[in-house]
Amino acid sequence: MEQDIQANGNNNQAEENIAESGVNDNNKKIILLVGAIVIILGVVASYFLFFSNKEDENTPVLENEKVEEAEIDKELDSDQDGLPDYIEEVLETDLNNSDTDSDGYSDFEEIKNGYDPVSDKKYTEEEWETVKEEIKNENEKLHESIFITEDEKEIRNIFKSYTKSVTTSDIETFLDTITSKSKAELNN
Repeated sequence: MEQDIQANGNNNQAEENIAESGVNDNNKKIILLVGAIVIILGVVASYFLFFSNKEDENTPVLENEKVEEAEIDKELDSDQDGLPDYIEEVLETDLNNSDTDSDGYSDFEEIKNGYDPVSDKKYTEEEWETVKEEIKNENEKLHESIFITEDEKEIRNIFKSYTKSVTTSDIETFLDTITSKSKAELNN
């Protein structure tokens, strides 16, 4: 009986060892499987990184490799109304129709006099200032040619010649003051 107990003990020990080695074998299989997946993913990623970026014969090669912005033709005025096409795009007027709202006045004349060239209404003071600012931001010379009178230009030049440290903002404030006083005198 002692031998049976001892044999049973050895059998239990052997079964435990087999069970443990089975777990270890399963772990080894999982590790090998995960390793194989990592290697496969690495090979696929390498292919896409190194081989798929090659240009084929149909891909154009740029001399400079740097794409430059398209030049804007600031002189182009398709409808010949005095507003260059790029300004008309900003103002959302028709590039090919000098009188977008068909009221008998060109888009240029309407802008110059404070009217909305895409409708029959006059701009509010705030809207008109916004339009003038948009034009000034796009083309300061055009802004001056539309909105600055010859008298204002002369005053600016005289003012600039006598004052070297005065900023443009100072000049604009001065001109606004003169303009508002002149308008007040006209209304009285």
